[in-house]
Amino acid sequence: MRALTTRLIPILVLLALLLNACAPVATPTAAQAEPTAVPPTDAPATTAPEPTTAPAAEPTTLILATTTSTADSGLLDFILPDFEQKYNAKVDVIAEGRGPVRGGRPRSAPRRCDV
Repeated sequence: MRALTTRLIPILVLLALLLNACAPVATPTAAQAEPTAVPPTDAPATTAPEPTTAPAAEPTTLILATTTSTADSGLLDFILPDFEQKYNAKVDVIAEGRGPVRGGRPRSAPRRCDV
């Protein structure tokens, strides 16, 4: 009896699944309303405000400490005008030898602290 039950239950479950899968799909009974066309709204006529100009600010002064080889190469003459115009800045260049620019100084030299 147990062997019959073990074989019969999976067959019944499979049969129930197959019959359920083959059943017709229910259709909705209420008809869906078609959307009504809504005319587009007109945008209100507006005029653009006049652009305002900000007063020109004083340029900021920056101090650039660099080596003499960079200053003598012409690189700063090439890039500083664009930088000064874009950022409204005035760059003062101090060209020194490699030691003073990196913070080193001869032992006998006083500390200047201006860069």
